[in-house]
Order: sequence, then C-alpha cells, then structure tokens
Amino acid sequence: MRGLCHHYAVELQHFSPNAISVAVIFAVECEGYLGVIPHWDLWLHLYRGKLFRAPGGATEVRKSVRADCLNLVQKVGHADEP
Repeated sequence: MRGLCHHYAVELQHFSPNAISVAVIFAVECEGYLGVIPHWDLWLHLYRGKLFRAPGGATEVRKSVRADCLNLVQKVGHADEP
C-alpha cells in the first residue's frame, strides 16, 4: 500500500473501500494463482488511479459527491493510458 500511496501521490485515507479491495485481490491473485510476489510492473500494466475531487466553489447541495477519493480501475486499451 505504501508504494501505491507514493505512486499516486495520495494518503491512505484517500483510497476508496473498493480501491483497497482491488489492491488486496491483486496481491492474492499474484500469490495464490500465479505463485509470485505482487509485481509493480504488472500492477502498472493492469490498473490506473483516478482521483475524484469535489468541485471548487460549489455552494449548492449536490447528490453524492466523492471528495478526494482515489478509485483504482482496470485499464482498457490505449485510451486509458495516463
């Protein structure tokens, strides 16, 4: 988790619950299914982080706003490259 925090320049409290689940599942799949320790290059190939920030200066009440929340999503094709 320390490596993820450093790479995405966030703190642990910025991870959404789903993002933590994705990181744990990745580690379990690497160790249990592939039989290797979790590999950073494989992580970067498969996933990207997307940081959602609350809109600045908004005074109106909005439906469910994710404020400073990091979601980890699987990359699909080259359009998702950072």
